[in-house]
Amino acid sequence: MNAAELQTMILKHDWAAVDSAAQVGAIALPVLSEDLKHSDELVRSLAVDCIVAVGGAAAPDLLISALGDANEQVRAGAVNGLHERLPAGRETKLLEIWNHSRDLYVRKQIPLVLGRLNTTNTIASLRQLQSRTLPAEVQDAFTSSLAKLGDGDARKQFATMLRDAHGERIKEVIDLVKYVDQHWIIPDLRPVLDRREMAVDLSTHATTCIRRGCDLAVDEVLRLSKAKFSFQPTPIGQYTETQIAEVIHFVQIQPR
Repeated sequence: MNAAELQTMILKHDWAAVDSAAQVGAIALPVLSEDLKHSDELVRSLAVDCIVAVGGAAAPDLLISALGDANEQVRAGAVNGLHERLPAGRETKLLEIWNHSRDLYVRKQIPLVLGRLNTTNTIASLRQLQSRTLPAEVQDAFTSSLAKLGDGDARKQFATMLRDAHGERIKEVIDLVKYVDQHWIIPDLRPVLDRREMAVDLSTHATTCIRRGCDLAVDEVLRLSKAKFSFQPTPIGQYTETQIAEVIHFVQIQPR
């Protein structure tokens, strides 16, 4: 497989090109860069996924250039790719794009990407942008990003998000817990451990699997703490009251 053969696959809309791109490596990037300008949106979308697969120093800039694409799928693939190919040193550029973009998904994901960079020099800018009137999911993204970066007010806001979450909202906030992925969250999971209502339905035609808020919270305590409990994680089932009580006891003795 070489870059020319990869190009043929992309023009044929062959999604196996993504795996092939990883094998071809960085020599494919000049071809993929040109594909980002192709008139066919499927070619551009496939090129984005191939760039993510290839990686390398040039990948973040190529993905950033695709954030302004006319096609929503291309933009989504590009911003998702930045979670994998982190754009270190491009914080100012991303903030500029956030300011000008009208794509709700891009505006949600850019703060989350910035949070993954683990640099505190964006905190002031993120706070300023968060002070605007924004859709709830974008506000959540700013709160989560700032909390991940260590902002004290944002961590308090994140705790409030967990405290106030009920029903399907619990799943949304737990997904953000996974994003933040830091030990300090454990005490803030305490209210969710009391939630017995359904948070997500993972049932299939063959099996019924209702996961409650408490089940999702237990998952995260086990994952974040890496502590030894008397039971193993059950990511597709429900925990017993005895198991939940064991986790509650652990959470209550954690320092804040």
